Amino acid sequence: MAKKSCRQAGRRWEKTQKRHDRLLYKKACVAKSVLCEQAKRSYYNQIVGEAKTSKEIFGIINGLLHRTKESLTRKAYLIRSYRLFRQKIQRIKACRLDPVPTWVVKGCAGILSPVITTIVESLQCGTVPIVLKESIVTPIIKRDNLEREDLHNYRPVSDIPFVAICYLKG
Repeated sequence: MAKKSCRQAGRRWEKTQKRHDRLLYKKACVAKSVLCEQAKRSYYNQIVGEAKTSKEIFGIINGLLHRTKESLTRKAYLIRSYRLFRQKIQRIKACRLDPVPTWVVKGCAGILSPVITTIVESLQCGTVPIVLKESIVTPIIKRDNLEREDLHNYRPVSDIPFVAICYLKG
């Protein structure tokens, strides 16, 4: 009912442009806001009152604030991102095309990173050496329960040199 009277008062003020109608419109909007706040307050009090444990209460609060477990803090997000990046780096395996084993590159990252950075930056001018265009393609079956005789059940996985991976991610 308050919404309706607020809309009616707003339409009346738009038509007449009188100061008195504008004051009535403002008064109706304030009354509507007060009623909405009271309704929200009683609704949330009821929900929190029905919660039996503090865990349920915190769950309700996190839901109201649209929080998920992953998005609780920026620090937690940064730590999670760092761990994911570190895991990705750890999963990079040696490629048969690498001139130096990947474990050596990872072990000497402090020494080799300026060199690799220079290589990657020089590649961004538009010319990529043929060595970095080569890859070893291995067919991997999509799911274990698929027929191994049907070639459509495979997906290609390219094994590319470490510097090429740095170039793609850079």
